[in-house]
Amino acid sequence: MCPTRTDAQAALQALNMHRDAAQEGHAEAHDAVLASLQCMQALTSGGGGMDAAIAAPDFVQCLCSVLDPDDQDCSKLVVEMLTKLCLYSADGYCAAIQVFAPSTKHVQY
Repeated sequence: MCPTRTDAQAALQALNMHRDAAQEGHAEAHDAVLASLQCMQALTSGGGGMDAAIAAPDFVQCLCSVLDPDDQDCSKLVVEMLTKLCLYSADGYCAAIQVFAPSTKHVQY
């Protein structure tokens, strides 16, 4: 059975539930965030999961919210998933790059 958008949203919900506490230094919350990221990585291991992740609102934004130079385990998983998204499709590439792109305001000089 292929993963669905609902599966991606459930993984996001689990990540969101523990992210703030983990960033405050709570070890159990950090473990839950790491487990959530591992679930998200498993979800995106195939085409159906990649499509579900790309279709889920805020998937990439939420994923990037746990990037932390002091947390190599979580950051490594995030970078791996972002790389897979970029390589998977043009939509995945756009979703990953859009998070890091500055506002698309047109500035006239």
